[in-house]
Amino acid sequence: MAGLSNPNAVNIISHQLDFMGDDLPSGNLEGILMANSLHYVQDKITFLRIIAIKLKPSGCFLIVEYEITKANPWVPYPAGFNKLCMIFEEVGYRKAVLAGEMQSGFGPVKLFSEIFARTW
Repeated sequence: MAGLSNPNAVNIISHQLDFMGDDLPSGNLEGILMANSLHYVQDKITFLRIIAIKLKPSGCFLIVEYEITKANPWVPYPAGFNKLCMIFEEVGYRKAVLAGEMQSGFGPVKLFSEIFARTW
């Protein structure tokens, strides 16, 4: 977009794909953003181990999810903040930072964003 500042020359490559069925298009990534999507993955540990291979050792995940623990038709495999911390630690990402929170527009549920990294 014209007029947006990008002082660090960040290169964002977006792809539309079935993240559970398609292979990520490249390796050596600096980060993976998953917004409102990880709650569709039943076996999060196995899934994250597979896609983490695409990240550089210094790479990180930025996750946006709902702060709920009970499944529903729209969030079949929920993982709130604390559960995601445990899942990512199991995968080797011991650094977690809460990046933000907000109320969902779909009811009395909170959304949060969290950054997971192996190191800082």
